[in-house]
Amino acid sequence: MVLFVAFLPVALGAEITNIIAPQKAWIDESIKISYTCSNSTELQSPVTLVLEKLDPSQWKNTLDATTPVGGENFTATWNIPMKNKGPGIYRVTLKCNDAGNLTNKTIDITVREFYFGKIEQTLAYSDDEIGKLTAIILVNDGQSEKAVWVPAANWDAIANEKEILISSASEVINGIEVNILTLNLLSLGLEKNKENTIPVTLKATYEGATISTTRNFETKDPVEFSIKQGKVEVEENMEITLDIEVAKYHNSTLTLKQSDLTITLNEIELTNWNLEGTKIKISLPPKNPGKYTLLVTANFKTITKMEEIQVIYLVKVFGKVLNAEGNPMTGRIIFDSGEVGKSLVIGGDGNYLANLITGNYTVTLAQFRGLRSAAFYGVTLIRNIENLFCYDMLTRKNLHLPGFKIAGGIVLSFALPFQFVKLEIEYDDRAYPGLDEQKLQVMKCVNWNFGQRICNSEWEELSDFEIYSMGPGGYVTLQLHGLSAILIGEKDTLQIKSTLRPEKEKYFLNEQIEVQGIVSDTAGNPVGNLEIYYKLREESHKTKTNKDGIFSFTIITPSSEGAYELEISTQSTVYNNDKKIHTLQVISKVDLSIKLPPSPQIPVDKTTTITIQISNIGQKSLKNLAIEVRGLNEFESYSPSTIEELGVGEEKTVTINLLPKSIGPREIKILVSNPEIGREGSLAMLVSPVAEEEVETITNQTQPSQLLPGLTQFTGMLVSTIKTNLNFLSLLVFCVVVFTVLKSVRRRERRVKDDILSFGKKLQEILETREMKTKSLKPKQKKLISPQIQKKLKYGKKFKTSTKFRFERLGDNPLNIFKREKI
Repeated sequence: MVLFVAFLPVALGAEITNIIAPQKAWIDESIKISYTCSNSTELQSPVTLVLEKLDPSQWKNTLDATTPVGGENFTATWNIPMKNKGPGIYRVTLKCNDAGNLTNKTIDITVREFYFGKIEQTLAYSDDEIGKLTAIILVNDGQSEKAVWVPAANWDAIANEKEILISSASEVINGIEVNILTLNLLSLGLEKNKENTIPVTLKATYEGATISTTRNFETKDPVEFSIKQGKVEVEENMEITLDIEVAKYHNSTLTLKQSDLTITLNEIELTNWNLEGTKIKISLPPKNPGKYTLLVTANFKTITKMEEIQVIYLVKVFGKVLNAEGNPMTGRIIFDSGEVGKSLVIGGDGNYLANLITGNYTVTLAQFRGLRSAAFYGVTLIRNIENLFCYDMLTRKNLHLPGFKIAGGIVLSFALPFQFVKLEIEYDDRAYPGLDEQKLQVMKCVNWNFGQRICNSEWEELSDFEIYSMGPGGYVTLQLHGLSAILIGEKDTLQIKSTLRPEKEKYFLNEQIEVQGIVSDTAGNPVGNLEIYYKLREESHKTKTNKDGIFSFTIITPSSEGAYELEISTQSTVYNNDKKIHTLQVISKVDLSIKLPPSPQIPVDKTTTITIQISNIGQKSLKNLAIEVRGLNEFESYSPSTIEELGVGEEKTVTINLLPKSIGPREIKILVSNPEIGREGSLAMLVSPVAEEEVETITNQTQPSQLLPGLTQFTGMLVSTIKTNLNFLSLLVFCVVVFTVLKSVRRRERRVKDDILSFGKKLQEILETREMKTKSLKPKQKKLISPQIQKKLKYGKKFKTSTKFRFERLGDNPLNIFKREKI
């Protein structure tokens, strides 16, 4: 570094002396400048330094405008960083201020740049001892660029964290001074990276400046060995031939022997192979379809060279396409993996065969009758496949599906899993007269019997499809994730006809209703074996139609009043379904029963109490029931006359007090009613002159002798008269008369008893057979029955046809009248 002092004429004021500054500097170092400002009259002298580059760009930069503390003979020092300012000549202006009088001095400094130019290497093999580099080192002072030589002592080289011995020589090439560097490669330890290179860091020092760079020193394998084939496909022939493309050492041809090579297939060494010149003939062992690695290893002078060949055992796809009738189907199969594409034409015999690389494919079937195309995506081929797919075409001629008008259809199955399939299925709008393309439906069967053309599951309706109407060439496109049978056509519509039994406007709570109906198609043909769903409130059930399309089921009305809908619907996947709704108005049943005692035999001129039970047998509480007793004026009273409320299932008693005045059959009626209901009961009874001590209850049985009214009284009167008025002869005559009368009475009594027993038996027989005709009764028997009962018997046949009755005999006495109840 050279110091200089520049003297310039100065006016009155301070003086600049003791200037220290370099003439040259490197671009990456700082410049140190100092000077003294003396003879200053002020204690604080402002000093300034200005740096400007002397080139056409003409820029100025005030590096420091501060006023350092000082006085007379003040010294100022600056460190000027030159990095990133570029090479060139820089002028520095030194300034000193004394009471407003400014003193200036200037100095020039040359700033240089030191850097690497082009670095190249000569060819080097990894077993070489030395390698050579040529390097150009440049110095730029802003005016010109100059190549310089750096002695070996100023060079350093490091590789693999080791210093490399290096020598340097200077050589002029094309007028440029070049550094020739010789590296001792043995010191590298021959450690290379994956790119077969060695990173080397070079450092050069010149006139106090140091630069460095890292270069990849490339080394080449001394042995070159390669096989022409990088991939081999194996079909049924397991023999392959490999061609040795290159075999060299230090770029000279190398002749290999069979002992120099080793061959393995997936790390298993092969022995059945021969080397003939530059050809290797190998008999491969059988393997499953797939990709395998064949490794050929060459050994020469302790150097090993390996070459990998991909051996692909191909997948064999073969089979024959036949429909359900065994006839061949023609078409095309296209295999596409993105890298491999293969197309097969299936001829008139239906056979096909393809050898393919294992992998993922899109397999497309095209040009089959009824099928424009079927593209299977995501098909993985990893094994041999026989009969990759089955195909059949469905038409109205070979498939009858009740309820569906078939315009087109296919059966397609695929032997391998796939992600999804895109289908284009043809249809013919002329298949049925009046076929409406706007109503076309697509149906799918997932469990199809291929040989018998039968769906073993329910047909499913598909909704996601598009129709391309082209007349006879129309087709439907859809995308599926599974396959079997697909049909295109129009659905027929079902019709439900149903009736309720009993059929009435209102039904009672918990009432049983029988529902019957029939299901037919639009042509009126019954549809058998069809599922029928019926729903009342939230309860849903199902049944089926029989072979004649008839169905029936029983429901129970709800237990609360209201209007309910009975919904009956079909659930067919083939037909358009129908739904029928019956509205049920459900109310509470209002009903009561009058329970009468057995037909009693009551004494004359004596009060008899009869009890009658009134029961609410309906589903609703009854209020303000009026009680009325009719038909017998010879009674004292009955109670109650009104029942304020009779709850559901509740029973109350009505008491009747009777006082008959004459003997003979009687009948009374009991009426119970309110605005909602009215019921009537009839009670038949027999009034007889029964002695008081013989009448215990109204249910005691009457003896036949009691049918002779006044007999006892008459006998008593005769006895009394005889005692008072007749003599002994009269008494004797009287006794004979009485004996005769009594004997006659006994005979009459026996006849009456026989008639009564015969009448009771006959009446019971008549009532049990319900042949209610009075002509079968004798006149005497008719007299024993009240006129009201006789009327009922006379018109009994009418009652039989209109209403069902249950007849119950009251008591064991044949004279007791039978009670009738409606059922």
